Amino acid sequence: MSGIPTPPHQKPDETGAATPDPQADREAFIAARKRRNVAIALGLVGFAVLIFAITALRLAQNISTGAAG
Repeated sequence: MSGIPTPPHQKPDETGAATPDPQADREAFIAARKRRNVAIALGLVGFAVLIFAITALRLAQNISTGAAG
């Protein structure tokens, strides 16, 4: 052994070498995908709110100045 601990997602095989645990890899992949999906959703919601706010401000400006198109 080299003194380096085995990562929790790997387990030693019969020879002592660490092999990846497919279940842990799958769980890590699903967790990363979930975080990525949440980030994309928040970005889309933020963009929609930004577009709505800009539209509302421009409408309010046009109404206050009396511009009719």
